[in-house]
Amino acid sequence: MRLFKQFAGIVVLVLAAAGVQASPQNPANGVEYVTLPVAQPVPAGKKVEVLEFFAYWCPHCNIFEPQLEAWLKKQGDNVVIRRIHVPKGDMTLPQQKLYFTLEAMGVAEQNQAKVFEAMHVQREKFNKDEQVFDWVAKNGFDRNKFIEIYRSMPVQIRVKHPTRPCRITASIPGR
Repeated sequence: MRLFKQFAGIVVLVLAAAGVQASPQNPANGVEYVTLPVAQPVPAGKKVEVLEFFAYWCPHCNIFEPQLEAWLKKQGDNVVIRRIHVPKGDMTLPQQKLYFTLEAMGVAEQNQAKVFEAMHVQREKFNKDEQVFDWVAKNGFDRNKFIEIYRSMPVQIRVKHPTRPCRITASIPGR
């Protein structure tokens, strides 16, 4: 009976997968996407704003990162990227705060590849604040200044509202 249930489950999955179709080569306006009638204002002004929803823990984001960087370099000054680190529970909160702190310090772009490498190549976990603090100290940041910004109100607000820009008005050394 157990073998029959497993077989039936596999058949259902195969049939369900057969019904799924991939996105078309040439997506059609009004079918696969909708063009807005009025351009929405963005912080980038007249430049094209690209929103990237990513996470340091995500293996797909790690693989995509070099391709995105290469594409961004080709675009020159025409494109502005706004990255939004998405959470996946409490275990990834330190990673999210790491990104928002680097962003608040104005050094997120320069350190994006380093953080991905630390997580996916060097197998850093970054699931505890202390792990983040140790890594930033090893990578040339002032540990105490980083911790101050990491625990600041603007970073805490950004964690609760990830799509809002982070504004820190205090002076940040090295910025």
